[in-house]
Amino acid sequence: MSGDRAQLGGVRIAAPDARWAGLFDAERRRLTVLGVFLELEHFGSTAVPGLAAKPVIDILACAPRLADLDAVEPALAALGYRRLDVGFQRRRFYRNDDVGGGAAANLHVVTADRWADKSERLFRDWLIAHPGAAREYADLKDSLARRHAEDMEAYTAAKSAFIQGIVNQARAAQGWPPQTDWSE
Repeated sequence: MSGDRAQLGGVRIAAPDARWAGLFDAERRRLTVLGVFLELEHFGSTAVPGLAAKPVIDILACAPRLADLDAVEPALAALGYRRLDVGFQRRRFYRNDDVGGGAAANLHVVTADRWADKSERLFRDWLIAHPGAAREYADLKDSLARRHAEDMEAYTAAKSAFIQGIVNQARAAQGWPPQTDWSE
């Protein structure tokens, strides 16, 4: 297991919750005051209306440079976000275990030069625009959550081929070449 990944806990899929969008909005307001983030977006399954998900609000943010976060890490900690090493090389990852409503938040920070074609954004938008793909993803997650309830890393790895396929469909629809480097 990579670094602090065990701190993310097991896999529990919750029914869709209308509060997730509001929890993201509240976190965006709290994080914006730090002044380091150029963009903050809700992604992941909790960002897709009607989709069952782990009760984790995934937040994608961009900053001019990752080193810019060093100065605001104490403020992030005061907001409940702790930096974890979950194996990412080109992003910073922070976890807040309680943002209300029984949900946690994962804050993924990338550099501004990598923002425009982030796979997470493409995947979210594709699922919103293609309900059949969202249903297929929901079924896959449900099956994998039962199989890997105590192993978040295995659960995440088992979803990868589906996610990569959707991302490359979305890239093709934009006229972009397929993504081949999935490392972060």
